[in-house]
Amino acid sequence: MEITKVAEVVRLHGVDLAREMAATAHERRLVNISAQVLAEEQQAIGISYSGMCLTGLPYRRLPDGESWIKRGHQVTLVIQPGILVIRGEPVHYGVPWGTRGRILLIHLMTEAIRTDNREVVLGRSARHVLGRMGLTYGGQIAQAIRDQMARLSACHLRWAWERDGCDINQSGSFIMASITLHDQDESRGDVISDAVRLAPEFFDSLKKHAVPLSEEAVGALSYSPMSLDIYAWLGYRLHSLDRPTPVSWPAVASQFGPGYKALRQFRADFLPCLGAACAAYPDAKVELTDRGLCLYPSRPPISKIMIMPGRRRSG
Repeated sequence: MEITKVAEVVRLHGVDLAREMAATAHERRLVNISAQVLAEEQQAIGISYSGMCLTGLPYRRLPDGESWIKRGHQVTLVIQPGILVIRGEPVHYGVPWGTRGRILLIHLMTEAIRTDNREVVLGRSARHVLGRMGLTYGGQIAQAIRDQMARLSACHLRWAWERDGCDINQSGSFIMASITLHDQDESRGDVISDAVRLAPEFFDSLKKHAVPLSEEAVGALSYSPMSLDIYAWLGYRLHSLDRPTPVSWPAVASQFGPGYKALRQFRADFLPCLGAACAAYPDAKVELTDRGLCLYPSRPPISKIMIMPGRRRSG
């Protein structure tokens, strides 16, 4: 079973037969991911920003004082750790990371676009949505989620775009202001009942370059930050193509595996994640080649269109 064509097998033969055809535990996992996404009728929309689809957060925790540099196609993102003042004392926070940082950021971007408002309140109503995307609560997990929110609130960004033979540098942040409640009783479930306000420059760029994703797909891939990044990348790239586009293995490794010393090691980790991303994006048309990948024009990962407040439907 080709790892990039599992969803096609599920559609053609059905879930039960596709599971029987799966030769390995990984292939069965891909079948289950495709079945989960294809069975979802609600098609809840999540939103990402095109710049994040081309770059991304670190997969693992960095030392708290270390910056993160991620280079994508004609764009580079630098994230610097920052400080929040809590109860009158400065607290240093490192760079956000992993699946929790990614899912929280997707939720913030989704709510900001849905309401056309930079301010997002993270209370009980967020629990269901975040749960759909793979974030559950309780004990140490709740504290880890709050830590990721603090990291997103404290960090500073620098975007560098390569356009028309020059570099365009822009500084900013994800979040301009945050409100953190004292003495939260996490046993009541009010785990993240804080409020944040997205930075105006980031919000404006997000509105111009929003990328629709499937919340169900994000939840199905929440076990793997690399799979989430590949899914978001394909969700941005594929539906904007007008012809088959090759991407070399060195270029793929530069974006998704800058920490790997050998291309062979990177490919061993990348291919299962690519299979998962394609399973969660059933309309993705991706071909593996000896030289890398070939991307083909594809339908977007979710068919529904989010209408911004005040924006009329065409037709």
